[in-house]
Amino acid sequence: MNIYPSFFRFCILIPLLAVGCVGESSVVPLEETSGSAVGFFYGIVHGLLFYKHLFEQLFGGGAALYDLYHSNLYDIGFVTGVGISSSILRLALSFPFTQQEEWNKTASRTFGTLLFFGTLSYFFTDSSNPHFIPASWPSDIDQNAGIFSGLWHAFISPWMSFVTIFGYDSSLMASQNASYVAPYAIVCFLLRGRKKKPKEKEEEEEENKPPPKDPETDFEHPIP
Repeated sequence: MNIYPSFFRFCILIPLLAVGCVGESSVVPLEETSGSAVGFFYGIVHGLLFYKHLFEQLFGGGAALYDLYHSNLYDIGFVTGVGISSSILRLALSFPFTQQEEWNKTASRTFGTLLFFGTLSYFFTDSSNPHFIPASWPSDIDQNAGIFSGLWHAFISPWMSFVTIFGYDSSLMASQNASYVAPYAIVCFLLRGRKKKPKEKEEEEEENKPPPKDPETDFEHPIP
């Protein structure tokens, strides 16, 4: 049994829980507007563009990463999109260090998922909608959340996206400042869209292991 992946995740999650207690645990409330709020498929689009907008945000200031004006289904779409984009980025970075066969299998699953959700988003979104790209945040929003809050909010975002489905008005991000979005993105990259080892493969490896030697029966005969 390989305990290293579990130990690696344990070493990441425990410090995040610790710093989360130090950082602000509240997120920006959902803003109500007179216009139509974007929903699930716009969340997927914004999640897929997350790292592109992050790069623009850190180097020159571009579009926002997250749209405040959304429905309750937007968050689950956003987390899904970020998971797919994290998988693609991790796939690109791991190419020189991964066996070709294993990389091809992972790439096939990842781009199959991207094709599925990308096709649905194409039909259920409108590129002329002002919110097709995340709208800029109002200037009166308090964006003082920093590094610790970015770590904590990224960690709890899957659970927060789930509870918003049931009417809990909330937002997955509390700021668009670089000191907040950079650690937020790091946690998303480390934890979203990680490939899990298939159970069947573990069982196959277990079956192919040679049986342990019995010292009473398995011994080498001396050559006469």
